[in-house]
Amino acid sequence: MSRQAIDSAARILGAVPSLIEKGDYTQAFEKAEKAQKLAEKAKVPNLIGWALMAKGEALGAACRLEEALETYQRALGFSSDLFSKIQQIFVIKSFCIILLARLKKYLRKLAALQQQSRYAKRQKNILRKLL
Repeated sequence: MSRQAIDSAARILGAVPSLIEKGDYTQAFEKAEKAQKLAEKAKVPNLIGWALMAKGEALGAACRLEEALETYQRALGFSSDLFSKIQQIFVIKSFCIILLARLKKYLRKLAALQQQSRYAKRQKNILRKLL
């Protein structure tokens, strides 16, 4: 059963990135959680670590950054010495990408609000001149 659980977990984890890309963060998180349970059942620490990282990615993409960071930290605890450096780099890179994407989104919103504010001021000045 453990080989089947490992294969199922790996297959499920393969679907997580495309779900995140589509914006289906809830399903991505649920799939990663299911993969984690299968990996725990099979008692494969590295696979548990990768499942936790997939959960962290889904949480981060959903702007649940505190939970994502906690999940990434838990993932590092499950990695073996061989994979810990790779996983640490992956975690740091993933978290930075998520933060930068969110920052870009918020900066765009801020720019749009500033543009609306300038437009409102111009309209207000026009109304003052007319009245």
